[in-house]
Amino acid sequence: MFSEAVMSFKSEYLTEVKVTLATYANQDSAGDRIRRLHGTARTGAITTNDGTQLWVSFFEPLLSQIAALPATQTCYDNFATEQILRLAIRLQQMRKGDFGHAQKMFNLYLKDCWALNSVPPPLETFLHLPLDRTLLSRLLNVPLPWTRSWTKVVVNPNTPLQVVNAYQQIQDKFRARWQQQHIARCFNSPIEMDQFIWHTII
Repeated sequence: MFSEAVMSFKSEYLTEVKVTLATYANQDSAGDRIRRLHGTARTGAITTNDGTQLWVSFFEPLLSQIAALPATQTCYDNFATEQILRLAIRLQQMRKGDFGHAQKMFNLYLKDCWALNSVPPPLETFLHLPLDRTLLSRLLNVPLPWTRSWTKVVVNPNTPLQVVNAYQQIQDKFRARWQQQHIARCFNSPIEMDQFIWHTII
């Protein structure tokens, strides 16, 4: 019963976003998926070439690290924010976004990997939620600078700690909500809770 419920969260997500194992099997389809991840911000598309470059230089190398993700929540949090900051710099250079875009793309990519069973089950609970307007609207108190549009959250030499700390506060708030006993019984991980929220509004 439990395994069927887990698979239903994953299968409904894959159906909704139209991702299969074949999506990441070759450079062209993988690059197109990266373009679509960026496109969830609805702030302008990146080119096919940009999508391919991001796949080759950033996302594809992550695949080899997923099976050995950090084995504690704190270590994963540090790993995730480090990767998001790296991606934010690449997007800044392309003039196609910043930290807000980067966290959404990184976390959606990890959600793809989760749904495709590339993330070891013991590590699934560490995954972060892809923050956007829908999720942020579920919180009573959203820290700055996330009170504005998530697509406008940026980092510069003077703000990385403020932005990252606020991002982590938000992730911690959702994790605390998941850990409430009545919610944890329904969802095996925060990412399942995220999928439930999204599935109910589609």
